[in-house]
This record gives sequence, structure tokens and C-alpha cells, in this order.
Amino acid sequence: MGDLTKNFSRHEFECPCCGECEMDPEFMDVLQKLRDGLGTGFGPVKGGGYRCETYNGGKTGSHSEGKAIDPNLSKHLYHKTLKAAFSLGFTGIGIKNKGGKYQLHLDTAREIPSVRPRPYVWTY
Repeated sequence: MGDLTKNFSRHEFECPCCGECEMDPEFMDVLQKLRDGLGTGFGPVKGGGYRCETYNGGKTGSHSEGKAIDPNLSKHLYHKTLKAAFSLGFTGIGIKNKGGKYQLHLDTAREIPSVRPRPYVWTY
């Protein structure tokens, strides 16, 4: 049982450097819907939940806004996850493929003109 949603707990999303956890309630509601739709449990990879500005290299961003996750999912679930993420209204979707390392990023951040376009899909 979680304390942020039915299945997600604060300790999963805490910043690795300071333990802060300022997750956005609306983001967590959408994330819970994603989990329910996938029918499998997951949490963020280490450092893939809330990030304070210090941990985030002095920058703000979707993680420091509490509106992002880098989910710890098997890559065989990526297609189903991406399909669900589009239908649930995630506005930022990143797909990492470097050196055989795969990772997803999902967020519900708002657009910042000339800085952060939304909706947006990128690779990293």
C-alpha cells in the first residue's frame, strides 16, 4: 500500500541526495492510472522520481516539479507503456537508448515557450 497513491509510496520517489519528495498529486493520479492499466507494479529507477535542484545540477525541470518518473520497467513493456502514456495525456516522453541501456522518461510538465515544448517526444 502506498502513501502517495494506492500503489506508490513516498520513499520510492525521494530525492537521492536530500530525501525531499514534492510529487505533484495530479501527476501521481495519472501515474496510478498508468500502473492500473499496465496491470504490473513498477516504481522509479534510482534517482528517477523527485529531484531537488541540487541533485538536478542546479536546474529546474519536470523531476524537480514533481511531475516526472523514469519508470523501472522491463523493456518488453515499453510499447504498451508508451501507448498508454499517450492516451493518458503524458506531455513529455523520452526514450533512452545508449550503449545497450534502455530507459523511459514520462512527465506531465507544462510547456515553457522557447524552452520546453509540449507535447514532446525525444531520445537521449
